[in-house]
Amino acid sequence: MKKQISLSIRGDGSIITQHKISLEQKKKLQSIATLMSQANQTPISIERVLENNLNRLTEFGFTNDNWFDCDNVCSYSGPSLESQLVIKELGEDSKKTHQQYDLSNKKLINKTHEFEDDTAYANVNDILSFVSMDRGEWKSTVFEIDKEQVFDIKLFSFKYMTVVFPDGLTRELITDWYYNGYCLNNIYDDFGEITNIGVLMKFHESK
Repeated sequence: MKKQISLSIRGDGSIITQHKISLEQKKKLQSIATLMSQANQTPISIERVLENNLNRLTEFGFTNDNWFDCDNVCSYSGPSLESQLVIKELGEDSKKTHQQYDLSNKKLINKTHEFEDDTAYANVNDILSFVSMDRGEWKSTVFEIDKEQVFDIKLFSFKYMTVVFPDGLTRELITDWYYNGYCLNNIYDDFGEITNIGVLMKFHESK
């Protein structure tokens, strides 16, 4: 006999996209920033221009309106290492209780640093980075174990990556999660309800 276990990862996380802009786009953005600076009598950056128009980017020569579609260099998303793992036992015979663990707990949680990405800035100039700050359920899945078994946190593990920006800012995102060596992404892995808190804009200009 089997029973179903529901797992979810909840907490803060980010969607990160990086996009190389053309020289024409750069000149247009610089021109708009200059006009806005003159009108407001205060310096306005390219980041400020775009932050106020994150869902109207076609007006500035982009192919897509939304910032999260600007990803011709790379795109990453996932929960942070400060998130929580929530475990629920499903079925009529379940005790209707759940367990919760902090994924930052180094003594309980086995984690592997998968890779670090700072190559975009080494190889591509005039690149925009959009970094969202979001909160909610990032991963969820249901799998089966023997009815006599209980969920063992020692059998749970995850992999994470680090995105490094030129100014030293980093974001660590969980990419894959496992139970007893099996990748849970392969069963069913999807976003739940995510609430956006804000979007940070960065522009790395070629010298």
